[in-house]
Amino acid sequence: MKLASVYEKLDDLFGKQKYREAEQLLLEQVSAAEASEDKYAAISLCNELGGYYRAAGNYWGSIEFFSRALVNIEETGLKESVEEAVIRSNLATLYVAVDMLEKASEEYETADQIYSVNHIGDYRAAALKNNKASLYLKRGECAQALVCAKEALHILGGKEGYEDEYGVTNTLTAQIRIRQRRYDLAHEDALRAKECFEKAASPSPAHTAVLESVFAELSAAKGEWMQASVYHERAAEMIERAFGRNESWKSERKKMEQCKSRGQEEKNGKHEGP
Repeated sequence: MKLASVYEKLDDLFGKQKYREAEQLLLEQVSAAEASEDKYAAISLCNELGGYYRAAGNYWGSIEFFSRALVNIEETGLKESVEEAVIRSNLATLYVAVDMLEKASEEYETADQIYSVNHIGDYRAAALKNNKASLYLKRGECAQALVCAKEALHILGGKEGYEDEYGVTNTLTAQIRIRQRRYDLAHEDALRAKECFEKAASPSPAHTAVLESVFAELSAAKGEWMQASVYHERAAEMIERAFGRNESWKSERKKMEQCKSRGQEEKNGKHEGP
């Protein structure tokens, strides 16, 4: 299988934000690779499809394809390779999303060990730090989460071409600050993330939608409920355009309605006052 031509088509589809067509192409190519027992191609394509499903909010679909990639890893000479570490790191993010935190921790530790042995210190290490920060945040361990996020920023080191990664990391630090109720600092982080995404050639709608949700939380913290609803609505629209009405879309719509309701209640309360 000529993966270069497959990825060329994928890049074109993603660049045009034709995400559903990209998904169909990946599904077809995974089937073709597995049918021809081209395990190296299957690993690469399963990893790509797992990443797509993760961004689309299809967590169990993502877990399936990252797990399939690991099965193929076992049957090749890639055991304990950097490729395995990347897949395990990606898989761990899904376990965090579905609240399987111990499984996530195990996968992160394995990935971390492989990176250490192979002296990996580039954007992949930064992504792992971000992912570990998300796990700590889920556990409510904000101080440790912030340490990991800052380590990710240090690894990226101001290099050009990683604007989307910077945006993700600054969004994450904003989420941590919100959990700490340090809203001024969270707002600064969110603005930095916005600037990074604006500079990115083709920012992920999944990432920019998360940032919109962060701005919604910041507005809600100030009691600006109607503005918060606008941010949640934007997030929902981004998700729907790219991935359809998935669980992430439903969550943003629900939050939007809750903020609208809260805003209307406060408005009516003011009118009823003296």
